[in-house]
Parts: sequence; structure tokens; C-alpha cells
Amino acid sequence: MKRLEFRLETVLRLRQVQLETEQAKLHRLLAEQQRISASLENVLAERGEAKAFVCNLTQVESAELRIMSSFLLGLEARAGTFRRHLEENARSIQEQRPRVMQADRSVRLLTKLREKKVDEWKHEVDREIEMTAQEAWSSAQHLRKASSPEPPQKSLNALKRS
Repeated sequence: MKRLEFRLETVLRLRQVQLETEQAKLHRLLAEQQRISASLENVLAERGEAKAFVCNLTQVESAELRIMSSFLLGLEARAGTFRRHLEENARSIQEQRPRVMQADRSVRLLTKLREKKVDEWKHEVDREIEMTAQEAWSSAQHLRKASSPEPPQKSLNALKRS
């Protein structure tokens, strides 16, 4: 029996590595998106807390208002930066997903070709086994016939006449 040979095995392994790489990039982008979103939520929560703090003050001086205003402007700037990063990240994710899908498609295509090749190989092996079994059975039958003594036809006819 011949060994299974799939000539594209190295290409399949390469495509699987490419798929894993593209998936890892997508996972990093998604994790980054979550991190940026959490940071933005923290900034927005800080802003809310700062506004609540000012509202609860009984006596507010102008210096405190200037400091609070600067603090809120800084928070707004950070929130704006986080929003821009989220937009850039969303674009990157949108660009990365088709790459992952293409890499997955390539792996699935080669996997299906490999499965088809395995099925053909199994069919060929089964056929070889069947042929070997038939040859063995024929040989056994031939040996059985050769080893069993058959009376010659002439002597049977002579016995019948007498």
C-alpha cells in the first residue's frame, strides 16, 4: 500500500499559521478597543464626579472654579483623544476582519482538498485490500483443488460399464 501523500501539506501549515497570525491581530485590536472604551468610561465618570463635587460645594471661590474648569477641559481633551483612538481602532478592526475571513477561507479550502485526497486514498487502499483478499481466496481455492485427489474420468466410466 502506498503512503498518503498530500503535496499541499506545507502550504496548508503555512496558511494555518497565517490564519493564527491574523486572528491574533484581530484579538489584540479587540482587546485594545475594550481597554480604550474602559478608559473613556473612567474619564466620563471622573467628569461626572467632578461636576457633582462642585454642585455640592456651599462656598465656591473663583480660583476653585478656574481649577475645576481646567480639570474638566483636561478631561474633555482626554475623552476626545480616547474617542479618536476608538475610531481608529474601529477602522483597524474593520480592515482586519476581512483578512481573517480570507485566511480562514484559504485554510478551509486546503483542508477540504486534503480531506478529498484522504477519501481517495482510503478508497484506493480499500480496493487494494479487496484485490489482495480475492487473490488470497483464489489461491486458497486453487491449492484446495490441487491437494484433493480427484478420480480420473476414465476409471469412473470403466467402473460404471462393469
